This record gives sequence, structure tokens and C-alpha cells, in this order.
Amino acid sequence: MRFACFDPADDDELGCDCSFCGDPSQDGPVVPRRAALAGIGAAFAALTFAPSIAEAAPARLPATRGLSFVNVNTNESWNGVYWRDGKIDEAAGKAIARILRDHRTGAHARINVPLLDALWRVNNRLDADEPWRILSAYRTARSQSQIRRVEKTAARRSMHTLGRAVDVTMTGRSPNAIAAVARREKIGGIGNYGKRGFVHLDTGPYRTWRR
Repeated sequence: MRFACFDPADDDELGCDCSFCGDPSQDGPVVPRRAALAGIGAAFAALTFAPSIAEAAPARLPATRGLSFVNVNTNESWNGVYWRDGKIDEAAGKAIARILRDHRTGAHARINVPLLDALWRVNNRLDADEPWRILSAYRTARSQSQIRRVEKTAARRSMHTLGRAVDVTMTGRSPNAIAAVARREKIGGIGNYGKRGFVHLDTGPYRTWRR
């Protein structure tokens, strides 16, 4: 059955990058289209208008959390604590936004804290010391449009354009291993692009796909 994430014919609806949007043969959780859109819209509203709510730290996570990144497009790296004393570390947030910027345009935007927490959770479960290798994170609408010319199933308004999605890999960990841990952690969107060597993670509704 198809997860109706968005209607490709409607430019105004918030989409996602999952293959259910472009391939009816894929199996996924059954979520009514209206309910799915309402859920994504509510999440978008929370992120846009109430960042303190959208970025609240889940109680079960440690009070201090850190990450390591390497942007494979720019060869820039960052390693540090992004969350402490119940809030995002502002200097870290700015540094992460810069590292995870749209490498096509140089534009950057605030990265969703729940996405950083998702990366922390997966990294913790993997018990990995290696940094996350970032293939793509924030994208401008212009970059997303360029991608859609090649990737026909890519959404018109991707989670990437909200700072809520990342395409990653890790030295010494296969896409299958990363995706399996993300599924156990119930990270929102989990796309296993094993043939291309990376995993897509986002903070949208829970769903999984393989390409």
C-alpha cells in the first residue's frame, strides 16, 4: 500500500523524499493523505513559529550531547557539543548550520535540533567513533528544483529545505547497519540508498524505504 506523503501535482503541499511519493509499488505504513499532510503541517508550524517547542530535548536523552561531522562536498569538519543546560548551544548551532549548508549555493539555515538528536541516537547505538559524513543536508528551494530534474521522485518541498533532513554515511558502517539502527530508534524518515552508499534521515512521519 502506498504512503500518500504528498500530491506531486500540487506545488503548495509539503512533501518528503521517500520513494512512496513516486513509486506505488513500494510498501509502507498506511496513513490517510489528509492526516499525513496535517501532521507534517503541524510539525512545520511548530518549527517555524515555536522553536522552543520543536527543539525541546526528549527527557530520555542525556543533558549534554555532541556530534562530529565531515562535509564531503567541502571537506569541512566540526566536532563538539550542540546541546547543554537544556538548550541548543548557540555557537554550535551556527557552526553546524555553516557545515551543513547548501554546498550548491552557499546558503545555510538553522538545523532542526530533533534531527541532530536523531543523528546522536543512531551514532550512540552504533557505538561509533567516526564522524558523520554529510552528503547533503540543508537545501534551498532552487537546489531542490535542480535535484528534481534528475530525481523524479524527489519532493517539491523537501524536508531538506526546512533543515529537517540529511543524507549521511559513515566510515566503517554500511548503509544497511545505519538504516537498521534508525528503524529501531523509530527515526522519522529512513531511506536506505544502499546501492548509492548513503542513508537519508529526516524528522517527518515515521516511514522507511529502500532504493
